[in-house]
Amino acid sequence: MTQIIANRICEARNLAGLSPAQVGKMLNLHSNHILEIEAGTKTVSVQEIEQFAEIFEVSKSWLMGEQVATVDIGKVHNLTPEDANKLQTILASLPGKT
Repeated sequence: MTQIIANRICEARNLAGLSPAQVGKMLNLHSNHILEIEAGTKTVSVQEIEQFAEIFEVSKSWLMGEQVATVDIGKVHNLTPEDANKLQTILASLPGKT
């Protein structure tokens, strides 16, 4: 489970376009702490999960590997070019792509 959380945090950070240093600054942590979490070598507290979810605008349950990402089709038409690129990256990473 720890590696799933680590992978999701890293993925969410990358999709948000943030560096480990930027996230560390937001959480008042050193960037090495963020990198250790993403590597799966440091346990993530419940408080940190909540903070990551807020920063990356994702659900806590998704970060914890309890659900898959979903897209609100009604909002797709209002995507910025940056968000469209993020969506394309997410879709390309899904299993079963052609």
